[in-house]
Amino acid sequence: MPYWQNVLDKIKQSGKMTIYANLLSTKGVLVNDMVVGIEFPKKVTDFAKKVIEEHENKAFIEKIVSMEQGSNMQIRILEKNEGKKETKKTSIESIANELDIPINIIDE
Repeated sequence: MPYWQNVLDKIKQSGKMTIYANLLSTKGVLVNDMVVGIEFPKKVTDFAKKVIEEHENKAFIEKIVSMEQGSNMQIRILEKNEGKKETKKTSIESIANELDIPINIIDE
């Protein structure tokens, strides 16, 4: 995502250094039109996960990501290679999974 560095810069400028430090080496990956995944270069640490998923911090990151994206976005921590797997799904499959709707795809 071209604006991920802007997101990190805004977090840093706002003085949220714990969040910034834990996101420093990450990449933002557009999972779908409602979710931005945070991809870590290595396995995500329990501490980083706790900091990012803390309600107040998550809301803060989502607010900045939404402003950069131009629409309401949610964030999700992606485990290694999860983001690539997620983007290969069809859009219908992704939407159904997001909304927790069971579907059966029948190939003819």
